[in-house]
Amino acid sequence: CRIMRNRITNCGMGLSSQPGLGGPIYFIRNVMYNLGMAPFKLERHSVGNLFLHNTVVKTGDGLFEHHGQDAYFRAEWRNNLCIGGSGGGARGRYNCGDGLAVGLIGFNPSCRLDHNAVGTSETAFAGMIGDKRFENVEQLNKLTGGKGNVRVDMSVFASGADFPDPAYPSRDPVDLRIAEGSVAEDAAVLLPNINDDFTGQGPDMGAYEIGKPLPHYGPRPRGMDESTVH
Repeated sequence: CRIMRNRITNCGMGLSSQPGLGGPIYFIRNVMYNLGMAPFKLERHSVGNLFLHNTVVKTGDGLFEHHGQDAYFRAEWRNNLCIGGSGGGARGRYNCGDGLAVGLIGFNPSCRLDHNAVGTSETAFAGMIGDKRFENVEQLNKLTGGKGNVRVDMSVFASGADFPDPAYPSRDPVDLRIAEGSVAEDAAVLLPNINDDFTGQGPDMGAYEIGKPLPHYGPRPRGMDESTVH
C-alpha cells in the first residue's frame, strides 16, 4: 500500500495503520497541519509501516504515536519534518501530547528513526523514545542509533507559517515548503525511487523539495485521469 502526497488539515488523526499486517505500507510526502490528536496512528500490533518525507505541524507532540508499548513493530521514520509545541493535552479519550518534539513510547529495537528534522514551538526541546527522555539531538541519535536527526523550529518554513495554537477553530492550509539555507535543506538520506530527483546537493527533509512547485491538491482538473501524465 502507498499513501502519498496528501494534504491533511484540521483533522483528528493523520495517517492510520490499524493494523498493517506485515507491510510494507508506505506513507510518503504527506503534509499534516493542525491535527487535534496524533499524526501517526499505529495500533493492534501494526507491522511494517514506513513513514518517508512527511511534514507535520501540530499542537502537542510533533513526531508522535501514542498507543504505547507492544502496539507496533518494524516501523521506520526517515526524512520527515515534524514540529510540536504548545497547546497540547487531552482531547476526549485521546491525547495530543504535552508539546514534545518526539513522542514514541512504543519505539522498540525493531524500529528505526533517522534523518528526521524535529522541533518544538513555545515548549522546551525534548522527547521520549520508549521510556527514555532526551533533551537534545545528540541524545535522540544515541537512543535511536541514528546519525542524521536534526533540530528545527518554525523558522524552517519559507512562508513564515504560524504555529496552529490553539487548534480550534479550524485554520486554512498553509505553505510548508522549507526555506533555502535551513538545516533541513539537503539533509535527507538518499532513498532510491523516492527522492533521487532532488534539486540541490542532496534531498531535502520533509514533504517538499526546494525549487519544486506544490502538488495539485483536491479534485483533478477537467480532462485529467489516471492515465494522464502530470
